[in-house]
Amino acid sequence: MDDRTYKIQMTLIEPCSTHRQPVSKIALRKAAAYLEPHHYQDVVTERANMGVCGYPTCIKDVLKISKYRPSTGKIYDQSNLQQYCSEECLLAS
Repeated sequence: MDDRTYKIQMTLIEPCSTHRQPVSKIALRKAAAYLEPHHYQDVVTERANMGVCGYPTCIKDVLKISKYRPSTGKIYDQSNLQQYCSEECLLAS
């Protein structure tokens, strides 16, 4: 990973670790132009590990859910949702 990528990732992570400030949608769009999907996933994972929603424009706590949710007789893998505060943020991310 190059220095520029790391700095961009940190602009999406640090606001939630220091002052719990959301990243603006404009800043997120600018960052998206430079980040590969796996770089963005690293941001989501790091934020979730700190207990903050993985979607950079949100500062709510991550959901506390079980890994699987029974619904209409099926079991759905919920592991991705565990990194977000809501399904809305998961889809927006």
